[in-house]
Amino acid sequence: MSKVFEFEYCTVVGVTDGDTILVKIDRGFNDFSHKTVRVSGIDTPEISKRHATGGLKYKRQKIKGPDNSIEAEIEHGLEAKSYLVRTWLGLGVKLTTMKPKDPRGRYHAKVEGNPATDPKRTMIDLAKDLKQHGFAKREDYAL
Repeated sequence: MSKVFEFEYCTVVGVTDGDTILVKIDRGFNDFSHKTVRVSGIDTPEISKRHATGGLKYKRQKIKGPDNSIEAEIEHGLEAKSYLVRTWLGLGVKLTTMKPKDPRGRYHAKVEGNPATDPKRTMIDLAKDLKQHGFAKREDYAL
């Protein structure tokens, strides 16, 4: 098991897709680092034909009909990305990571924040938020 790292002063500065974000980490003394982070514990539909499989596993309940096409997967992936841009982009977040970089150079982390969609203004888990809104499914590994 890898060592746990926590970063409390981070900002979401970019959204790659429904489960990958770019964060700016404030390390203090005006020292910042930008890292690509894969949200741990979930998987969202792909947004490129290169990775899309036409997965039935991603089908959102709101969508009617048996469309398992690659185009439908990409459309659902773009909806997940759009949701992240609307609700999490620019948000201050806390990261907890335990895994080294994956083959794509991303760190896997639990991401928690205070999106405007939370009326109680409590810290919520990004993975749970995406699952609750129907944009993600549970992945086999998690923190």
